[in-house]
Amino acid sequence: MARAQDRIRNLKFTTGRQIKRANRAMAKARRQVAKEMTKELKSLISAPYPPASKPGNPPHMRRPGSGLRSKTEVVARGKTLVVKTTQVGIYLEGGTRNMAARPFVNRTIDKQRRKWERRLNTLTRKFAK
Repeated sequence: MARAQDRIRNLKFTTGRQIKRANRAMAKARRQVAKEMTKELKSLISAPYPPASKPGNPPHMRRPGSGLRSKTEVVARGKTLVVKTTQVGIYLEGGTRNMAARPFVNRTIDKQRRKWERRLNTLTRKFAK
């Protein structure tokens, strides 16, 4: 008769469930961070229009009929975050030959990249519990 410590035991690891839980937590965290980034971008461009913004600064978009503020958003698509905006937003971001660029998306995201990465990690850990 074998002693208790010499017996072979079957160990079952259910990693599939843990991976699914982690993926769901990550997706939920991405959606939350996307909402927070959208709010940040909208607050950045919500300055009243008159006067117009100077080249190199974020655009002043709070004016009647301006759809840019309501249409600029960050969305979680799969494993990435995508910025959706109107054609006007693209023109303002990059400029045209008659208008200097007024970047507001790339500059904001680049400045706050570490903040959003930390926030994403924090939320993922929170949602994984």
